Amino acid sequence: MGVGEALDMPFRYLIVLREPGPRIFSFYQFIARTISHPTHAYLTAKKMTFGDFLEFSENDENHQLELNNGQSRRLSGMFSKKSLGKEPEILRIAQHKVLEPSVILGVVERIDNLLSRLVALGLLPSAELPTLNISPNPGAYTKAVQLLTDKQLRIFDEYTKHDSKLYQLAIENMDSEHAS
Repeated sequence: MGVGEALDMPFRYLIVLREPGPRIFSFYQFIARTISHPTHAYLTAKKMTFGDFLEFSENDENHQLELNNGQSRRLSGMFSKKSLGKEPEILRIAQHKVLEPSVILGVVERIDNLLSRLVALGLLPSAELPTLNISPNPGAYTKAVQLLTDKQLRIFDEYTKHDSKLYQLAIENMDSEHAS
C-alpha cells in the first residue's frame, strides 16, 4: 500500500482476508504437498503434524513471520524479525489500512459477495471465478486442530489472535456495507 498515492490516476486497493486458522493450516498443507517448497523435504522427513509444524515455526523466522498473524503483519508493512512481539501495534496499523476509503475489502469465505461488489463498481466484467488451489481434504483442518497439544494450541491461538480481530473487522465492515 502507498503506491497508489504516487500515481497520477484514480486507484483502489483490493484486500482479501482469509479466516486465520484455516489460512495457516492451508499453508502447512501447501508445503506438505509441494515438493519444490524449500521446507517440504524437512517437513515430510520429520513426518510433521500440523502441531509439530506450529512448534517448528517458533524457531524458524520465515515461517513464524508467515504464520504469526501474517495477514496483519503484511498489511502493516511490518514483516521482519524486528516486528515479532509487536503484534498489537501491527494490528492497529492493519486495522487502519483496511478501513481507508481507497480500500475494497473482502474475505475469501464470502468471495461471491466481493465479486458482486467488484462487478457493481465496474472493476470486473463478471462475478465468475475459477476455483484453484482447493484443499484435497476439507475436513482435515478441524481434525488437526482437535489433535493439538496444549502447547501447540497456545501457539495456534497466539498466531491467530490478531488476525482474527482483523478478520472480524472485515466481516463487520462488509455487513455494514450490505445493510446500507
